[in-house]
Amino acid sequence: MHRNRICIEDTIAYKYAKKVADREIIAGKYVIMECERFLDDIEECKNPNSEWYFDLNVYNFIINFQSLFKFADGIKANMPLELAEFQIWIISCLFCFKHRKEGYVKYSKAYIQVSRKQGKSFLLGFIVIIKSLLEKYGQFFVCATKKDQASIVVKEVKKLLDMSDKCVKDRFTIYGKASVSKIVSET
Repeated sequence: MHRNRICIEDTIAYKYAKKVADREIIAGKYVIMECERFLDDIEECKNPNSEWYFDLNVYNFIINFQSLFKFADGIKANMPLELAEFQIWIISCLFCFKHRKEGYVKYSKAYIQVSRKQGKSFLLGFIVIIKSLLEKYGQFFVCATKKDQASIVVKEVKKLLDMSDKCVKDRFTIYGKASVSKIVSET
């Protein structure tokens, strides 16, 4: 391992999962179970014979990538984007556990339930952007009980891209209306 490289236990995602599992952060039983699973997955990844590993390069990409964005609105408007610990943990679960030989991610589906005004739409928009950069030919669907709810995520993607560095903004094209859109990464 390189000296300058971060180890898994030093990541925000690991520290968050550990605090939840140790009951230092109040969480529901399912969040606690998922954090414990995350920690078990990390332990499994340490075994060189495991078919899975935690991709620290992808983790570092996610941490550094957020610096290319600013908040579009709210009390943090125009301030540099800084993901919350739980958001980094969720994104790490989705993108950092990879198959050692084939390179595909361990978890391809997620159920994310967050209370009102805690950045659900923003988080989903950020996940779409990351996913479109990390995966070739990805397709992204946002479902909700009402069309206007699903369109909120597309609007968040547009706001994120509008408030991003030119090097990010220039890589994307969004076709269609907010309710029916196609987001294409030009990679």
